[in-house]
Amino acid sequence: MPAPTGPQFEYLYVAPDKHRWEHKIRATDTETQKYVGQLLWDTHTGAIADVHVVPELQRRGIATSMWQKAHSLPSDIIPPRHSVFRSDAGDAWARSVGGELPERDNDF
Repeated sequence: MPAPTGPQFEYLYVAPDKHRWEHKIRATDTETQKYVGQLLWDTHTGAIADVHVVPELQRRGIATSMWQKAHSLPSDIIPPRHSVFRSDAGDAWARSVGGELPERDNDF
C-alpha cells in the first residue's frame, strides 16, 4: 500500500466506559479518508493506552506525527507520556520520539 498523501490528524475526547476517559488522535488518509492509526492516552495521568498504525504503513512517521500533534494541543490537555506497559516495538518507538521513559513492567 502506498503511503498516505498526507495523513490528517483529528483530536477526539472519548469515554469508552463510565470509568475511563481518554484523549485520542486519529490519523486518516487525506485521499481515501480511511483510518491509518490512532494514539490513545489517559485524561488524568497522560499514560499511553494504545499506539496503532496499520501494518502496511508502519515505520513511515505516522505514530511520531501523532505524538507530536498530541504534544501541541492546548495546555489544559494533559499530553501523552510513555506507559510502563510497552511491547518491544513500543519501547523502540518510545526511545525514538523521546520523552521520559519509565522502566518497563517485566510482566507485560
